[in-house]
Amino acid sequence: MKLHHSVSRPKRPRRTWLVAAVIACTAAVVLFLPGAAIAVSGAADTTDNALFVGPGSYVNQQCLNGSGPSPRVNCNIYQDKRDVWLNGGPVNGQSNLTEGYYFFAVLSPGGQPNPNDGAPLKANGNDPNLSDNVDAASNRVFHINASSQIDSYSGTHQQDNAYADPDGLLIQLFDYNDTPNPGGVYILAACFLSADDDTVHSVDPSDCKYDAFKVMSGSDCTENCGPPPADDLAVEKDARASFKKTFGWTVVKTVDGVHSVSYNASSKTLSYSVVYTKDGGTESDFAVGGTITVTNPNDFDVTGVVVSDQLDDSTGCTVADGTYTDGNGDEQTVGAGGGTIPSLTVVEYTYSCSPSGRTSANNTATATWDVGNGLPDTSKDGSASVTWPSPTLVHDCVTASDTIPAGGIAGSPPSGSICASKTFTYTKTVTISNACTTVNNTAAFTDGGYTGSDSATAQICGRIANGFTLGFWSNSNGRAVLCAHDPAWRNIANASNLRKQTGALYTVPTTGTCNAAQANFAAWILAANSTNMSYMLSAQMIATIYDVSYKNMLGTACITGINGSPISINNLIAGAIAFLGSNPNTTASGTARNTATAYKNIFDGLNNNLVFAVPGPC
Repeated sequence: MKLHHSVSRPKRPRRTWLVAAVIACTAAVVLFLPGAAIAVSGAADTTDNALFVGPGSYVNQQCLNGSGPSPRVNCNIYQDKRDVWLNGGPVNGQSNLTEGYYFFAVLSPGGQPNPNDGAPLKANGNDPNLSDNVDAASNRVFHINASSQIDSYSGTHQQDNAYADPDGLLIQLFDYNDTPNPGGVYILAACFLSADDDTVHSVDPSDCKYDAFKVMSGSDCTENCGPPPADDLAVEKDARASFKKTFGWTVVKTVDGVHSVSYNASSKTLSYSVVYTKDGGTESDFAVGGTITVTNPNDFDVTGVVVSDQLDDSTGCTVADGTYTDGNGDEQTVGAGGGTIPSLTVVEYTYSCSPSGRTSANNTATATWDVGNGLPDTSKDGSASVTWPSPTLVHDCVTASDTIPAGGIAGSPPSGSICASKTFTYTKTVTISNACTTVNNTAAFTDGGYTGSDSATAQICGRIANGFTLGFWSNSNGRAVLCAHDPAWRNIANASNLRKQTGALYTVPTTGTCNAAQANFAAWILAANSTNMSYMLSAQMIATIYDVSYKNMLGTACITGINGSPISINNLIAGAIAFLGSNPNTTASGTARNTATAYKNIFDGLNNNLVFAVPGPC
């Protein structure tokens, strides 16, 4: 871009190049001699060549400003693309380019960040390199000698050595594509390759010197045209809209249709339903933003430039200070609230808008400037349509999960990614005895830090196992078990306050054979009846004691005691033994008989495998 005006110099027409560049070696290509590092100094610029009459010459090759006879000094505005020629540099050591090989390229404004062939299109769709669709950089390689002269060029662009040394060669930039810039501004890049090697390779933007020039579009000037009239600043812009759509999710988990359930069962199949629901989404974070490009197409600076922006729904937008790349490849800043835009400079301002919805369809940027600049007007607009794209989806999909314990599962517990409302159903079969278990599990969803969950609880209490009836302990099967533990079984019975129908203490014979003792015990059991509930309680209790002692009934299992509270079987036995010591003859109705009956019923249930465990502690 043309950021500073060149001063008049003898003989060699020039504009000032401002970029200093340092070129780094890479492993892929050899750029310099080992250990060499060359900083590119000086400048190169454009001029006209009105006297050129070679093949394909254009009669009116001239610049519309500058001074002196052609080739002119300080040329930067031209009548036609064919008028623009590259020269080497001024005499007298002023701004001389570093000696070595270069290639040149014509860029669109803003193309300085990538002067290489094949540069990707810019965000607005413009091609940053206007030369590479016409010919390759290898066709644009030239050499600068120690006197800052172009002393060799072997490509197909027109060259002219009609101007005697120390002027050196002039090279015509034509042909190149038209600039997309509304002010007709182009950027010339001269990129250093090597001090002694003309191999074309990818260069860093800082390897180049940049200069801006303008070509008048539609000029009817034919010859000896004077400087063009001042033009208003050109304003163009793009508009990129965006918004979010955030989805909300819920999860509901039930077991057998409810959130919590309890069962008495040695085996139970639980049926689960997990329902994930996705809502319709909520729109938010509406935004419009992009770039406002303001071009100064004049060969003088324009001061007091204020850039503003607004949507057609009256939403005011924030405009950041603008930036441009100077001739040294360095970024410079122009204030959005009243800055100065140098001659032939394109300044890019970013802007952002935060409307409350998606009603806006157009976005307009306005540049105003000081009256004293001598431009035809004092403001210029640039507009762009606002097209709302599909939203950025937030929580569109979530990951479903379930903490259901493994084993006994049939169906499909929640898992994996889901993007729509979905119901999972599955069953879990629980088998348990002598205790209670709680299946407490949680279904959840997550998407990053966004999560939700719901739990379901099922409590299953199994039957107390290994109960054996009075009939078992009075027959030969029971005799075999007891006699296998003789005399311990007699001692257990005689320590248990067992009672007779009369309330007297019953004692298993401690002498004689086990068979005889068991026969006596069997007769005692079979004679038990509820006339004396203490006697009936004694028979059922001792059977439970032997279930625990010899048939693997779990004495520490929790059951419901006579007062409705959890109690272990062992503690229930201890309580019944103590009760019998104080209540040997419960023949009449009343509290004692009721207590004896309650004890008896529990032991009867245990002996017949009818009692279920209850949750502890007990």
